Amino acid sequence: MSTEPEEPSPTAAPSPPGRSLEEKLESLPVRPGVYLLKDRHAKVIYVGKARSLRSRVRTYFHGGDERMQVAFLMQRVADF
Repeated sequence: MSTEPEEPSPTAAPSPPGRSLEEKLESLPVRPGVYLLKDRHAKVIYVGKARSLRSRVRTYFHGGDERMQVAFLMQRVADF
């Protein structure tokens, strides 16, 4: 039996404070990639991929996607 302390599970830290949502959206590249949507506890609640990260993530925050599951998801998103 090991007496070593258990290491905490890795979690993504929230983005640094002070950056507005619009600044963060503008900083996303216009190229393919993977994005993570996180809740207020910095827990990843959705992983997506896109041909243009900036365009895809903007559709979530600017209301371009009217599907019910997206609305449900966006009620819980606090960061990306």
